[in-house]
Amino acid sequence: MNMMKRKYKVGIQILSTLIKSKATSIKEYIGCCYAYRGFGYAAIENHVKAVRDFSAASKLMELDKATLYNRYISEGILAVNRESYKKA
Repeated sequence: MNMMKRKYKVGIQILSTLIKSKATSIKEYIGCCYAYRGFGYAAIENHVKAVRDFSAASKLMELDKATLYNRYISEGILAVNRESYKKA
């Protein structure tokens, strides 16, 4: 809900708490938690952490098109920052 209200930092904190808790009740949703936290990191322009979370999510589930798009945008921004324009 906080992500939808553009309170990205609060949303990231809540998702981080959920991920760290490793509760069995959310085990099937942990991939989504990583994906949404990755979106939050991308929104606050922390693309290194965003790519890391998108990668973690992709190991746990198949990413939807919107999450793939966000992952590719973050990877492209990081490639440009490294002056790797062809990769971007």
